[in-house]
Amino acid sequence: MDEFDEICRRCTPVVYRFLLSLSKDASLADELTAETFYQAYLHIDTFRGDCRVETWLCQIAKNTLYDHLKKQKKQLLGDEKLEE
Repeated sequence: MDEFDEICRRCTPVVYRFLLSLSKDASLADELTAETFYQAYLHIDTFRGDCRVETWLCQIAKNTLYDHLKKQKKQLLGDEKLEE
């Protein structure tokens, strides 16, 4: 089994629970968990090993959630401008 596959298998529940605790939305947590692992795969070369893989993934997850919320806020503000 590929090393990244093993990380995904072992860490998906941790990342999902972390995102669920922040978002309080199971569907969003599921979507962002997938996005987190996609981003981790793209940037695996940036993992320095200074912390546990779970810590690194939760940081990516947090940033992924914040990016999602920023996009959502922009969309809401854009919709309000259209209504004016």
